[in-house]
Amino acid sequence: MYDVIIVGGGICGFSAAMYAGRLGLKTLVLEGKIVGGTITTTDVVENWPGIKRISGEDLALQVIEHAKEYEIETRDGWVNKVRFGGEEGCFTVSSDEDKFESKTIIFATGAEHGKHPAKGAAQSWKIGASITARSATDRSTRVGRLP
Repeated sequence: MYDVIIVGGGICGFSAAMYAGRLGLKTLVLEGKIVGGTITTTDVVENWPGIKRISGEDLALQVIEHAKEYEIETRDGWVNKVRFGGEEGCFTVSSDEDKFESKTIIFATGAEHGKHPAKGAAQSWKIGASITARSATDRSTRVGRLP
């Protein structure tokens, strides 16, 4: 039985694990598709507080190493089912191969890069095109109204 299960092994997931581990909570991170998350595909990060310039992969590794200092557990695996009402009213989390129980679940499932609809956009990735993360608030400023 875990105190906290974190679904997602990106920077947000491992940041949450860091805090849970510091509090002495028995913590499991189910890493998902890409250990370190989408940030690992970024060549250069220049907007991380306290670090002027770092690769996405190096940033993710630093966050993961920091979190692991607090005796958290990590597992590979893709979560395919979450059910409430297990032992003592807890959550049961099922991955491809295992089942785990926890008092608390944190979903830190991250994001994937979208595909641009413009003609030829798919080919531009092969010659070095880049993307920027956008949120719903970015869209509202672009079109002048909320989504």
